[in-house]
Amino acid sequence: MRRLLSVVALLNGALIVTTSTALAGGPVLVSKVNPYAGCKVGAAKGAINYLNAEVEPFLTYDPSSHSHLLSAWQQDRWSDGGAHGLVAGYSFDGGRSWNDSALPFSKCAPGGVNYERASDPGTAIGRDGNSYSIAISFDANSIRNAVVAATSPNGGKTWTNVVPIIQDVANPTTGDPFNDKELIFADPTRGRTAYAVWDRLEDVPGAGNRVRQPAGDMPALQSQSGVARPNTAAPAQAQLPAFTGPTFFSRTTDGGKTWQKARPIVQTAVNEQTIGNYMVIDPRTDRLYDFFNYITADGNFHLGFVTSTDRGDHWTKPTLFQDLRSVGVPHLRTGDIIPIPTIDRETGSLYIVWQDSRFSGGKYDEIAISRSTDGGQHWSEPQRVNQPTGQSAFTATVAVNSDGKVGVTYYQLQSYPRTYMTDYFMRVTSGRNLHFGDTEVVDAPFDMADAPVAGGFFVGDYEGLVAPGESFHPLYVTTNSGNIVNPTDVWTRSTQDNRD
Repeated sequence: MRRLLSVVALLNGALIVTTSTALAGGPVLVSKVNPYAGCKVGAAKGAINYLNAEVEPFLTYDPSSHSHLLSAWQQDRWSDGGAHGLVAGYSFDGGRSWNDSALPFSKCAPGGVNYERASDPGTAIGRDGNSYSIAISFDANSIRNAVVAATSPNGGKTWTNVVPIIQDVANPTTGDPFNDKELIFADPTRGRTAYAVWDRLEDVPGAGNRVRQPAGDMPALQSQSGVARPNTAAPAQAQLPAFTGPTFFSRTTDGGKTWQKARPIVQTAVNEQTIGNYMVIDPRTDRLYDFFNYITADGNFHLGFVTSTDRGDHWTKPTLFQDLRSVGVPHLRTGDIIPIPTIDRETGSLYIVWQDSRFSGGKYDEIAISRSTDGGQHWSEPQRVNQPTGQSAFTATVAVNSDGKVGVTYYQLQSYPRTYMTDYFMRVTSGRNLHFGDTEVVDAPFDMADAPVAGGFFVGDYEGLVAPGESFHPLYVTTNSGNIVNPTDVWTRSTQDNRD
C-alpha cells in the first residue's frame, strides 16, 4: 500500500528530496479490529454504511507516562451522519504497537448506551492516569441525542462510568436541540478533574425566522464541504424558527463518576452559533481557554475564545480575534470550520491553525497559523504553513513539544481536479517561533476518492497530533486505494525512535 518513506519537500510546486530524518520508522497501523462488523443497528432510508471504514481520529497522551497514548475514531461511518460506534486505540510503548477496545457509546458496543449511532470521538488522560472518552450518541430513526462520557482505569483496555452528560429529544421538524462537536480535556494539575465542551443547537421561537441552517452532524444531512445541515420537513428556511448555538460546558471532579449539570458558557445571538469548541489549559496558571468558530447570522466565520481562572465556574465574554475565510474543498468534507488550538506548556504561548483561502485570494483553502504570547490579548498576522502548490491544503492539527517547537500536520491535494491523490504532511518550526522547516511526507499519497462519502469524500473533521516530550506523534486516516472491503485505516508515526 503506502510505504513511501523518503522525506519530500514541496518548494514552489517542485518535489525535492531532502535529508531530514525527523520522522523515524514507517507508519504503524492503529485500527486493527472492527468490533462492530456484525452490527445491523442504525440503518435509515437511503443511508449507506461504509463497513470497516475508520474516520476522524483523536489522540492524547498520558502526562505522567509519555509511553501511554490513547486514541479514538469513528468505526463504520454512515453516509448521513455518525457511525456504528467509536473504537479506542491504546499504546503503552510510545506508539510502536496498539490494541483496540469498543467504546460504549452506541447499541453496537457490548454494554453500550441505548443509541443507534455515535460520532465525534474525543479522549483525555489525567495527571493521575485516569483515562476519559466522550461522544455524541444519537438515533437514525428518532430525534434523541446525547453527549456521553466514559472512563477507563487501565489505559483504554476496558471502559466504565458511562454517563450521559446531557440528553435531548429534538423537535422533529427542526432537529433541535442537538448537541454537536463535543470534546473532553483533563486538568493537567488536578487529579480526577476533566472538562467537556460542545455546541448545542436550539430553536428560538418568536425571534424571527432562520437565515441559514446551523452546522451539525446528524441523520438526513444536506452538506456543503464540512458544514453539515439537517434536513427538515419544511420546504424553506424562512418557514423555520430562528435558532441559536451556544457553547455548553460540564465538569467532573470525581474521575468521571458524575458530571455537573451542563450549562452554557458562551451565549450566542439569534441565528448565530459556535462550533468546534476545543480547550487548552495553561498548567502554570490553571487558566482554561475554550476556542471555537463563531458563525454569525450572515454566515461568516470568526475565531474566538473565552477563559476561566476558577476551573470553569466563571467565564469571560467571548473575544473574536480573527476571520476564518474558508471556501472549502470541492467534493470533499474537510475540517474547514474547525480551528485547532494548542499551548506551549513552558511559556503559555497560544497557537491556532485553521483552513483559510486568504493566501490564494479566495480561490482555495490552505493552512493558516497565528500565535499569541500574551494570553490571547494580541495575535500575530495569519501565516501560511503549507508550501504553495496551487492545490488545496486542509484539516490541520497543531502541537508544541517540550522544546517549544511547533508541529503542524495537514492534508494537501496533488493535482485536483485531474485526480484526488492526497498527501499527509508535517512541518515543524526551528524553535519557539513560526519559522517552519522542510515539508515532510508523513505517509505516501493515497486516493481521497476511495474515502467514505459523507457530505463529500470524508476522512474526518479533525485528525490527531500530540507532542509528549520532544517527540511528535501524528494520528491520521488514509484510504486503502481500491479496497472496498476495508476502505480506510488509522495510522501513526513518530519523530523519534527512543520514545520517552
